[in-house]
Amino acid sequence: MKIGILGTGRVASALATAWSQRGHEVQFGGRDPQKTQTMAEGCPGSLAGSIREAAEFGDVVVIATTWSATLPLLSQIGPDVFRDKVVIDCTNPLRDDDFTEPCDLEGVPSGAELIARGLPGAKVVKAFNTVSTAVMQGPKFGEEACCLLFCGDDAEAKKTAGTLIADVGFEPVDVGDLVEARRLEPMALLIIRLAFRQGLGPRLGWKLLRNS
Repeated sequence: MKIGILGTGRVASALATAWSQRGHEVQFGGRDPQKTQTMAEGCPGSLAGSIREAAEFGDVVVIATTWSATLPLLSQIGPDVFRDKVVIDCTNPLRDDDFTEPCDLEGVPSGAELIARGLPGAKVVKAFNTVSTAVMQGPKFGEEACCLLFCGDDAEAKKTAGTLIADVGFEPVDVGDLVEARRLEPMALLIIRLAFRQGLGPRLGWKLLRNS
């Protein structure tokens, strides 16, 4: 699968490493060419390019940018590049000056819905926002794999996302339509506060337990 990753941070690195090891083709897209090239060199087999080049490259486009950068970058690229593509939104609408506090979305219920509104024709899936990069790099807790909750409106897009989630090592859990991002984003905020305000550390994850 061809995957374009927008961003050159820890989320981008963790996901690209896991997917490259599973045989996927990955291209990083960043605003700083030197940093983007360094990211690609640290992930054997991956490519480096601009934000637009990565978006054009991927059959799946992964948004792994800070929230403050996300909407301006997507606007700069333009919605037509994303049309008919699976777009995986890993972001959380958090403040730059305090990542334990949410941003004001000015009446929009979730960041994922705001992204989808700006990318008509894209198949937006919310995923990878409820765990830290420490968990992405090692989703197993003993014998148990951490659950990765995701949502979206397109069934085939969610099937693709579920495969990529499993390829990282998580147990995929489809929680429904994209409207459920209104629940997933607060779950991310809660786990961030547990990790950093309550001092539990970043190796935290969710597990869905049910009777068979």
